[in-house]
Amino acid sequence: DESRLVLLTWRDLKVGESGQLANPSLEVQVAEVQQVHEGRRFNRGSTPGKSPDAAAWHPCPKFVATDLDGQPVCIVRDLPFWVQRFRLFDVASHRAGPASAPVVASFEQPRAAPSVELRALGRGAPKSMGVQVCFSLASQAATPHWATRCQVRFYDATGGYCPKEPSWEELDPVHFDPNDDDESSVLVREEDGLDLGRSYAFSIRLGDAHRLGLWSEASRPLRFEVPPPVPQANSGLKVNVEADSAELSWAPFRPQPSLVGNFAGFANLPVEYTLVVRCDGQTEPFATHVTRDTSITVHSLAPATSYTATLSAAWSRFGRPGKQDAASHLLASFTSAHSAKRLVAELSMRFARPGTGERGAPVGRPAIAHLPIDGLTGAPAAVTLDLDPFFLGSVPSHMPPAFARKPTAPPGVASSARGLPVDDDAGAAARIV
Repeated sequence: DESRLVLLTWRDLKVGESGQLANPSLEVQVAEVQQVHEGRRFNRGSTPGKSPDAAAWHPCPKFVATDLDGQPVCIVRDLPFWVQRFRLFDVASHRAGPASAPVVASFEQPRAAPSVELRALGRGAPKSMGVQVCFSLASQAATPHWATRCQVRFYDATGGYCPKEPSWEELDPVHFDPNDDDESSVLVREEDGLDLGRSYAFSIRLGDAHRLGLWSEASRPLRFEVPPPVPQANSGLKVNVEADSAELSWAPFRPQPSLVGNFAGFANLPVEYTLVVRCDGQTEPFATHVTRDTSITVHSLAPATSYTATLSAAWSRFGRPGKQDAASHLLASFTSAHSAKRLVAELSMRFARPGTGERGAPVGRPAIAHLPIDGLTGAPAAVTLDLDPFFLGSVPSHMPPAFARKPTAPPGVASSARGLPVDDDAGAAARIV
């Protein structure tokens, strides 16, 4: 196992022939660094620079002295302990040089997959999100407690994706200071490559400046998104309709209880609302509005037409989740008012002369004209014209035109007869206003 190999060098070290040191009385010695637990605090054994007891030192069974890039070194293989120190010992004079710093032969693989938790970062209102990757330092030889670096990797597990050989994204190793107990964690930030709305699985490994250990098992996938704000209890959309517009208003949305319980700062984060209006029977939106206000006016509605409005919300900083349930929406249906604009209709009809066989309305009987009005469903509005001209013959120049009485009209439609001039063709025309 090449991971259990170390290169050693000392000042004024000289290499001889056949992989031995130039001074035959010198030998490389090794001693195990003891590690014990005292309650929950971890004791790393001998303090740095302090040698273990003399009885703990043993000659290294396998080492080779050589020049590596012009530097004399001792290559020690098959390290006998998980954590050890080294020194040079002069057999002839029974004098020993200073002990090296503790050397970890190899870092053990974490016993269990890490656990992951969502984190909101920033004082007050959150400015970014992250994932806290928590893991155990417990192991047989306690080598994780000697770690000074930690490396994290992750892969996209959106949709339950869990391949046999996932495409891992490895982050650069970071400085790591183990806790005194067996639990520790490291933070992965949004800017490290995490995208909101995706799911990720994480793995970690520990090491020092010289080597890194084996990767842990992958964590369970974590959905990296922020739950959207939701409507207040017993609230809804209030609608004030006109013929061609509607004003919609609502109470401010709030963070979900589970979110504000963990991250109180979300109560101070601006909310962005999206209002989608559809005409009944249509799949495409009639209008879409985005605002931070709690009211909006929709214009250019058709009179007397049914519409449906859907209101949703998202945190202005963190965008909209890929999927939202019905509890995060408000829904309202409304019908625009009838138009209050003046109705203008041009009507013309012909009267039949008695005994001529002409087709038309008989003289002296009411004539009914049908007016199609935008926004009115069913049959068009019917206007009854009681046309009763004084005569059907030519009009003498000194006689004023005859006028009919006012026609009837449906409720809400103003009407008046402007005039019914009678001509030589026994025709009649009327303008209804």
